Amino acid sequence: MKEKSASSARMFFRLLSYSYKYKFLFFCAVVFSLASVFFSVLGPMIVSDAVRLIKAGGFELSALYPHIFRLTAVYSAASVFNYAYGLSTNILTQNTIGNIRNALFFKLSKMPVKFIDENKTGVLISNIINDVDTVGEGMISNITLFFMGASTVAVTIVSMFVLDYRIALGVVAMTPVALFTAYCLAKRGKKHFSRNQKNLGLLNAVSNEMISAQKTVKAYLYEASAEEKFGAVNRELYLSGIKSQFLSSLVNPLVRYISTATYVVVGSICVMVGADISVAAAFLMYSNQYARPFMDITSVITQLQSAIAAAERVFGVLDASEETADAEGAAVLTDVRGDIVFDDVSFSYSKDKPLIKNFSLSVSRGQKVAVVGPTGSGKTTLVNLLMRFYDVDGGAIYIDGHDIRDIERRSLRRAFGMVLQDAYLFTGTIGDNIAYGKEGASEEEIIAAAKNADCYDFIVNLPDGFDTVISDGLMNISKGQKQLIFIARIMLNLPPLLILDEATSSIDTYIEKRIKNAFDGLMKGRTSFVVAHRLSTILNADLILVMKDGDVVEKGTHAELIELNGFYSRIYHSQFVALPSE
Repeated sequence: MKEKSASSARMFFRLLSYSYKYKFLFFCAVVFSLASVFFSVLGPMIVSDAVRLIKAGGFELSALYPHIFRLTAVYSAASVFNYAYGLSTNILTQNTIGNIRNALFFKLSKMPVKFIDENKTGVLISNIINDVDTVGEGMISNITLFFMGASTVAVTIVSMFVLDYRIALGVVAMTPVALFTAYCLAKRGKKHFSRNQKNLGLLNAVSNEMISAQKTVKAYLYEASAEEKFGAVNRELYLSGIKSQFLSSLVNPLVRYISTATYVVVGSICVMVGADISVAAAFLMYSNQYARPFMDITSVITQLQSAIAAAERVFGVLDASEETADAEGAAVLTDVRGDIVFDDVSFSYSKDKPLIKNFSLSVSRGQKVAVVGPTGSGKTTLVNLLMRFYDVDGGAIYIDGHDIRDIERRSLRRAFGMVLQDAYLFTGTIGDNIAYGKEGASEEEIIAAAKNADCYDFIVNLPDGFDTVISDGLMNISKGQKQLIFIARIMLNLPPLLILDEATSSIDTYIEKRIKNAFDGLMKGRTSFVVAHRLSTILNADLILVMKDGDVVEKGTHAELIELNGFYSRIYHSQFVALPSE
């Protein structure tokens, strides 16, 4: 238990570090809270003085006017400073949340592709949005609440002991009972809050999956199963939420019950010691003022528990290992020739399942290398290794004689132009998407790239032309057209090395021929790797690698492989030779 408490304390102080740059706001919040507490503590003293005016024979109403004026002034000042305190803490909280969210997003941009592959997108989105909000609402916004509460308790205790130490001891004696009650319930609820945050992330992941794949869901009549899957996760979230809320909801009523019992204790002690009615009135107000911070803290216990669970998830991402740093003195690729060598490369995504074993290949400048084979054979893995999305387990890959692990990643990836099977376009205009990756591209360059990619005609026929906004919900652009825009992006940047991973898979046969001609011109003089299922796109490749189970089982030109009459020949004939009629 000590270890968990220490962990929560470390998280607390770590969260404070994100507020450090706003220390002036924190200082203001502290000053405003102390001022609010100071004026609040004066109130019972004024009331006590007013009660002393009561005599057996009555009192003059006019004698109360100065006390009423003082009491109004004191509580008005307390309210103003309390408002200023709340405003400063809210600004502090929002700035701190922004810092944490930025840190989390920037962290994800530095993570290796492996981390993204191994985590659900919905869960990571939940980390950035839901978890950070929960941390802000439950922990950051209550940091100064604790400070103000501690200040109120300390000043009130001093005031009570000055007034009468015997009654003050009775009030303070009730504190351990309230704290122990809250501690026991909070301890039992923590595991349920952790499970609640985890289930919330899973619910986001399931929702994201079902919504983004809605066409597939409907095409395969999977609606009922999708609803069942969502319902199961939602049910788990409901159960963990009920258990955590039930335990936390008991805290505040029990502390209030103990607070009410304190009034009885105060009254009893006042009678026992024969305290003056003015002292009793002051102590009843002080006991309420003393108990309020405990009630405030216990009233937000639910938020605090959720915040701790959310903070654990946020810091779990922030503490994850980033992509390894570039080697000291890493080379910057300039005037890339394009000579690439795979030297005895071995790699596996999982240590118990080797994929690529002792793979060697030498590619000369300007060669077009095609990689074919069944799904899971390791074709895309070669691309991942070339781009250093993953590092080799054994052997090395060289570009122009440089081990790619000794090249700056930015320099390495800038040297490649990459067209993926699933063309991803960012929210923005078509022109912005084509210019992505080339800062300051001119309108003429964008138009030329669109013409080279054979997408100029359909773009200018759109209502807003190159200013048409692309977004997830935009349905007036087909998947094939999106792929053409993606290809235009490569045409604009003209990198020295090319990777085409099923680049024409979403394009009809007619457009494919025109794009193939554009690619042939683009690849001239550039070392290119083409991953393909459609063999029609790689018939003129200088070298075709045929992969199966991570191994290159055949290699050569199209003519050589056909003559070999092996695995490639069977794939080719299955695509291009018509079946005999029955």
